[in-house]
Amino acid sequence: MITRAVRPGNRGRVKEILIKYTEKMDYIWMLLLGSGFLLFSSFGFVRTAERVAAGLRISPLVVGVVVLAVGTSLPELAVSGTAVVAGDAGLALGNIIGSNIVNIFLVLGIAILAGSMRIGTAKTQTTVAVLIAVSTGFLLIHLWNLPRFYAGMVFLTGSVGFTVYEYVLALRGRRGVDRRIMDSYTRKRPLTAGDVITSLVYLSGIIIGGILVVLSSENLAVRLGVSTTTLGLSFTAVITSLPELLTTLFSQRDHQEKMSLGNIVGSNIYNILLIGGITMLFSEYEYIPPVDWFFFMAATGMVLIITRWFRGRVVPRFVGVILILLTMWYFFSLSLPGIISGISY
Repeated sequence: MITRAVRPGNRGRVKEILIKYTEKMDYIWMLLLGSGFLLFSSFGFVRTAERVAAGLRISPLVVGVVVLAVGTSLPELAVSGTAVVAGDAGLALGNIIGSNIVNIFLVLGIAILAGSMRIGTAKTQTTVAVLIAVSTGFLLIHLWNLPRFYAGMVFLTGSVGFTVYEYVLALRGRRGVDRRIMDSYTRKRPLTAGDVITSLVYLSGIIIGGILVVLSSENLAVRLGVSTTTLGLSFTAVITSLPELLTTLFSQRDHQEKMSLGNIVGSNIYNILLIGGITMLFSEYEYIPPVDWFFFMAATGMVLIITRWFRGRVVPRFVGVILILLTMWYFFSLSLPGIISGISY
């Protein structure tokens, strides 16, 4: 045994090291298990979401914005909600900002590189305009230190209003730009209870996988001495964006470009309105360095530029390369706070 090979006075130290090593291995296995849940459940959820859209005759973009966006934002909700309960507003707010940056720079960049993403001319433009509005409002609330409780109430109400608005768009989509898609849906089998139950099972898998990944990742990162705010802006943001990344890749593989873009934009909107609203409602003000707000608005601005410039066209792959480079720049700024932001994390 290891304890026999050391002096009696060092047995306690060896035991402590073994316990820490065992804990780390447990968290690694938890991370792998959670990632598996995310991968399998995201794949299945995209498949069933298409069948649900077919049965309900709903526009694929609206399925992406509402169903996929809310479902894949639940890991962010779990992280930020837990952080708020624990009194860690830095982790909660950092996770929202970081996830939105990663969703655009990394997830959208990979989506553009993975397939031919064509930008819509109607609903896509309107949805991106909503993202610009809520992102700007979220920034101003924190820069001007406006009353957070009332702002949280407004944002939560806005999340309900946005869902209703998307439902109205779905009804219009039956007669408008998605007419051909809706006509093809009529030739498919009708929606069954099994489709709904299956989608709920897959959605539960996404939630469970996200929670497992977040819990294991946070514990591993804490042992490396990373602050919770920086953790939320970087490591946790990437982990909680895995569902968006996986559902986007699977949507691209199945040539559901509208669903993949709607998933990214809709997830960011719900991150701000729903999760941001809850965070502001139940937590105090938390300072976020200006450089992170810069990347937050820069990422949102990139979506506006891409959707306006390539309206009705396929986005060239070099745009995806630019987004990936911006992702690297963002993480580089987090790793060198003294040089990039002049603020010690």
